[in-house]
Amino acid sequence: MTNKIKYLLVVLGLIIICGAVYWGIKNKVWEEQYSPLEFSLVDRGNYGVYSELLEEDMEKAGMFSVFVIENQADWKNFWPDYIRNPNTGGFAYEPDVDFANKIVIVMLQGVKNSGGYYMMTNGVDLGSNSIKIDLGVFEPSGEDANTQVISSPYEIISIDRRDVIDSNKMIKIFNDNNGQLLLEKKVSDLVYKR
Repeated sequence: MTNKIKYLLVVLGLIIICGAVYWGIKNKVWEEQYSPLEFSLVDRGNYGVYSELLEEDMEKAGMFSVFVIENQADWKNFWPDYIRNPNTGGFAYEPDVDFANKIVIVMLQGVKNSGGYYMMTNGVDLGSNSIKIDLGVFEPSGEDANTQVISSPYEIISIDRRDVIDSNKMIKIFNDNNGQLLLEKKVSDLVYKR
């Protein structure tokens, strides 16, 4: 074989490889594929009692936080510490969750210095390695009239336990308003234990 033919075969091979890579990137072949996952809203509110729990560490109190709750005992302990106690109105006791079939994902927006903050789950998707949550995160605009009280918004959803069998699966939470990744952690790192 002459050098000219070898050179043409190498160039042709590189063109084919580059084309295949381009096609793969364009069609997102290497990205994790997701399918919609059914979820249920357990509770949503603006005045969780976690603001009192975290008063000592205000830097931590202002941060977005997530907990995964896997059983009734932990749910029963979590609720009065982070969400409601009998003196705050709303659900004084934790809502019923079928922990034989479900797990709970709690998202805390953090302690805020006024009202007008809230969150809303817009979708949950299941991938082979992760659970993706699209969360609408809302803040007051400077023009809005808001209550001048400490608020501590929270969003609590439940999903099917079978979808989280692998505790190494990642939970990825995105701000649905701007695409910002709010959290990416293993389920096992988010499990609540008192």
